[in-house]
Amino acid sequence: MDFLQANPVAVKERRYRFSVVKEFLDINPAALSRDTKGRLCITREPDFLAPKLITNKGETEKEKLDALIEHHGGPEKCRLVYITRHGESTHNLQKGDVEAAIRSHYPKDRDPRLTDQGVQEAIAAGVMIRDSEAGKFGLPGEIHCSSLARTVQTAIYAAGQYVDVSRGEHHRVKVHPTDGLREFMAPGQLHVSDGRGTKTALRKLLRSIPGTNEMIHVLPHDLPEDDDVGFTVGECYVNADIRLGDELHRILTRTDTSGGAIHIVTHNRAIQSILRLLGYAPTSPDYRVFEFENAATVALVVRWEETTLEERKERRRFDEALQALELRQIRREYLDKMNSGFRSINTSRDKTQYACDLERLEQLAEVDGGVQWRVDCLKDALKGTFADVRRYLGETKSASSCSEYSSRSIDS
Repeated sequence: MDFLQANPVAVKERRYRFSVVKEFLDINPAALSRDTKGRLCITREPDFLAPKLITNKGETEKEKLDALIEHHGGPEKCRLVYITRHGESTHNLQKGDVEAAIRSHYPKDRDPRLTDQGVQEAIAAGVMIRDSEAGKFGLPGEIHCSSLARTVQTAIYAAGQYVDVSRGEHHRVKVHPTDGLREFMAPGQLHVSDGRGTKTALRKLLRSIPGTNEMIHVLPHDLPEDDDVGFTVGECYVNADIRLGDELHRILTRTDTSGGAIHIVTHNRAIQSILRLLGYAPTSPDYRVFEFENAATVALVVRWEETTLEERKERRRFDEALQALELRQIRREYLDKMNSGFRSINTSRDKTQYACDLERLEQLAEVDGGVQWRVDCLKDALKGTFADVRRYLGETKSASSCSEYSSRSIDS
């Protein structure tokens, strides 16, 4: 059976257009550093929380921000938004193609938690927000995160630092876990850790995190109590953009808020979608904009408006064509990663280290036939006879090459 679904979810209409109010803060690519892979990167530094607001209206920072928001449609159309990637989790330590090939589908790793370092990164992110220049304009009154443990933990540890308790301040924060902010889930997604959380798991998690009693937790009604299904969707990047656009609009237009600042904590690839929605163009062929270090944070004033019917129709035609290109690229990247992982095992001098992996995969294949191809690949790799993953998927032709992604900016 092909591990990449033939048909990802259908493309929906883009109902909203988003933009960054550049008078507050804009991300300048020329000022970004690069990570170890040479990609432009948002780091855990306060530079991205230091607006240079120019306005003659208002005396205090809050008054100036209020004037700017009113100029761009008022709090119904414009909000101050903090965006943070989750802190380091255990799955971030699993690097390399071998890990992706044989160790990324184990159910026990489905919802990894923060490492000790990740907890410290989340706490530091909250302190940085509290003490930042952006914090003078407004601290978040609510925080939205995905339903997975690593973002929920980051959200709570960070929110616990928004106010310096030693000064007698009290800042009650609402925490909203939501499936809409989940990680990008590709057809045949390699990482079981990018699924969705459950109400049962969230309640247990919340009871285990110190300081949660000082916050209000709002669990989404559409999350299941328990869920063993795993992945139920197959998204291309364009699908993730549309999903995140709907979720971003829902967050920005909540009726039970006073129009104050919002904090979003989510995953790196989900943040890539948000950046594309805000008008930042991809900077690499794999559709990424700026990488985010674990717990890196930016503060932006975000404005939204509805798209016209004609804009929706035109954009949908473009998105459907883009989805076909993306599916081929996703497929090619995954096939290349699988081949690289199993070939590394093929040539490994010490193959005994993979015996436990084979046993675990065989046990998993007994209840999930969709991973049998991994078992067959690993068996041959351990014998040194693995050649190409397509052979195990019943394919004989090379994977289709994919054109470079369009550099056209995704504006909604």
